[in-house]
Amino acid sequence: MTLEHSLSATVERSSLREPDSDGDTRLEGNIIVKTNKDQVLELFITQQVLRGSDGAVVSSSKDEREDSLEPGEELKIDLDSGYFKATAFGDSSKANIDIEILGCKADFAQLPAVGLGDGLPGLYGWNHAIPLGSDVIVESLAVGVKPADDDGDVRIELRALVYNSSMHQVPRFTFKARAIAAGGREIDDQSTYEVIAPGERKVVEVSFYSIKANRMKGLSIATDATAFSIQGKANACCAIDVVYSS
Repeated sequence: MTLEHSLSATVERSSLREPDSDGDTRLEGNIIVKTNKDQVLELFITQQVLRGSDGAVVSSSKDEREDSLEPGEELKIDLDSGYFKATAFGDSSKANIDIEILGCKADFAQLPAVGLGDGLPGLYGWNHAIPLGSDVIVESLAVGVKPADDDGDVRIELRALVYNSSMHQVPRFTFKARAIAAGGREIDDQSTYEVIAPGERKVVEVSFYSIKANRMKGLSIATDATAFSIQGKANACCAIDVVYSS
């Protein structure tokens, strides 16, 4: 089953909001999404392009939504173009909305924790492959501990090397880190996300900026990662009357 046939989308409702005092309107409505594959999808990326009857682009938007869609169920996603001038339609009585939706599965891994011992400046970490699903691999993690500054604050820099072995883009790779004190209590957390191209090795970085030097002994760094990979693609279109509702 190809990406184009593994997901379906239908515009359930669409209308233009009555222009406000500044002459701004927006497209509102719903898209119904279903999956035709036996798997759970957890991220949906929606690209919407609104055109007048002459084909000119009036508005475009992109949105990412984390949700859960299981086989046999359906998911309702808001159709929202953002605000634009009602005069952008000119004399058009009709408009058209083109929608592309990508559905992604999530592969999660709790990565090996890194202990910092006495917390002295230096480089810590590990260097072995941790797979996330079949295509994404976290190859190594380096944790750099910097000397304390004049205020007694220590900067800790994390760099994870991630490889996307597939022929498809990973639209979101999420990396989270937690600083755990010797007694087991979390004292700080940081996170980031990146887009990883097909076949790309990428360094994903986060930092703790101001952990006090007197808390460094026995500190450990816990990390986890989630790779969202595209599993389904759907396109939908709809003609819209250029009339307004309140």
